[in-house]
Amino acid sequence: MKAYERLKSIVIEKYKDAGILPLFFIVAYVIAVLLVDWIFFDGSRFVGVSWHPFGLLILLITVVYGLGYGMFTTFFCIVSLYVGNFPDIMPDESAREYWLRLTINPAAWIIVVFIIGYIRKRELRVFQNVKSKLDAAERKAEEISRQYNKIVSVNNQLEEKLASQSQTIFTVYDAIKNIETNNLTSVVDGCASLLKMVLNADKFSIFLLHGEELKSVYAYGWDSNESHASEYGNLSHLYTEIVKNNKTLSVLNDDAEILDGALFICPISLNGKVFGMIRVDDISFASMTAQNLAAVKVVAEWTAVSLNNVATYDAAKEQSLIDPEMNVMSSTFYKKELNFVANLAERCAFSLSVITISVDDLKFSVSDRKKLSGVLSEAVCAYLRRTDLIFVAPRQDVAYALMLPGTDQKGAQVVADKITLYLKDKTPYWDKIKCSIQNVYQAEKG
Repeated sequence: MKAYERLKSIVIEKYKDAGILPLFFIVAYVIAVLLVDWIFFDGSRFVGVSWHPFGLLILLITVVYGLGYGMFTTFFCIVSLYVGNFPDIMPDESAREYWLRLTINPAAWIIVVFIIGYIRKRELRVFQNVKSKLDAAERKAEEISRQYNKIVSVNNQLEEKLASQSQTIFTVYDAIKNIETNNLTSVVDGCASLLKMVLNADKFSIFLLHGEELKSVYAYGWDSNESHASEYGNLSHLYTEIVKNNKTLSVLNDDAEILDGALFICPISLNGKVFGMIRVDDISFASMTAQNLAAVKVVAEWTAVSLNNVATYDAAKEQSLIDPEMNVMSSTFYKKELNFVANLAERCAFSLSVITISVDDLKFSVSDRKKLSGVLSEAVCAYLRRTDLIFVAPRQDVAYALMLPGTDQKGAQVVADKITLYLKDKTPYWDKIKCSIQNVYQAEKG
């Protein structure tokens, strides 16, 4: 490209029609030559000089501006040389010699103009040919570059799609693994992961039925400063349609008045029993298809099966003495055992304290929850005596209730400090774990 620009500046600009600028130069040159002759010489206009100064002007104009300007310069120089300046014939000179002497310079100028003008035209034709080929090559290069960029773009899109599909396989696997567990939080996380893949919604939420209310347990797409629906009571029209009528609501079915600003709501139900609902608040028009809505219904049914399994598992776990997940005594027997040991402590006059180790307002993934449960179990087992009792704390996701017979509040504080120090070295979540101490019974000293 640089070579082309340089060639263009040298030749095209050099040979283009320059208008009247060369005419001023021609006239100025001729006047200057005539003035020099008149001032410094005999005023004959160098008529007898073989290498006439006008020849340099003609040569320069022809080379720079071409044949047309060269012929004009030649004519103008001949007129300037001979008008009113014909030399006298010499005594020993024949008429033929006289006219030869007069025409030698003009003839030479005309011949030089034609030769140089022809060479210039030929040079210009060659240049135009080279320029046309160069322009064609540049257009071809631009087309190749454009096609190459297009191929690169398509290749990148294919790679991204392939990577997305590969990642989707693992995401689907994790979602299925979560949704097939007996943990309520894991089932909700798995349901949300599947919805992100099949629905491609910008905003959606998952509600579960708690007593006579539908409460939001998962919300996706909202900023922290944005408000969204979090619960619906049994008096609301939406609750009636979802829980009692088990009806799927959609703006496509003219249910806008019931939807409360949502675009699509699908109940999470199994055999007529409703566990909750999936609410979609924002989705692109292209994704609002019957196929995607059908996929949401499939996810809802799958989630309902898993929630039913969770309910069955929790019911069986409540009747079990040992919690199968944490491998300690279950929370079902905690209250009964606490009342028994408290009465025994009062009768036998020994102190009784309870340490509750719980997570303070932190959401964990399934893997983090298992790791934290293991670390808590290690910490508890490391600092408890054989007479101490360990329970799963009631109404806690990951927590232990430690019953310490024969230990007052001061002694329980020592145990709690040791457990906290152990957790600080073992888990990055130690600052989110809190230990609360309850002095159930304080024996009198002496």
